[in-house]
Amino acid sequence: MKDSMLINEEKAHEIASAITDPVIRNLVIFGIAEARMRVVRRVGQGEAEWRSGLPEQPFDMVFFAAALRSLFGKTDILRGVLAGQNLAEASGWDV
Repeated sequence: MKDSMLINEEKAHEIASAITDPVIRNLVIFGIAEARMRVVRRVGQGEAEWRSGLPEQPFDMVFFAAALRSLFGKTDILRGVLAGQNLAEASGWDV
């Protein structure tokens, strides 16, 4: 098995749980749960297929949780993207 999987999972959950906005908190928890599910071998999934989906390096869940918190905190940009704008239109960023 690959040596690296997810690291700092508990701290990432603490970060997510401390988010005061319930929508942002639940979106970050959703993202953390999705990352966790990607390392679980599904019933009927072959060994090679499972191994091919694992991270190549340790995946720092604290970094991931902080990135998700920042992303989902940008509600104006998210509203624009959800309304059909591309990222440049919604954010004003030169992407």
